[in-house]
Amino acid sequence: MIYKLCMRYTFNNSDVEDNYIEVLTNMYKYIETYNPERSIQTWLHIVTKRCAVSYTHLRAHETSLH
Repeated sequence: MIYKLCMRYTFNNSDVEDNYIEVLTNMYKYIETYNPERSIQTWLHIVTKRCAVSYTHLRAHETSLH
């Protein structure tokens, strides 16, 4: 599920693997933000989308600087 979401929210296909690793790392670091009273799937989706889009924009900005 997480990998498929990374594919969906990553604009450049060559960055999917990198975003996937970053998303998993981010989830591990911030797992305490998950509220067990809510759906885990919703939390996973939100975290994945935010992280993948953020890293995609960061890479685009870095590329434009070079």
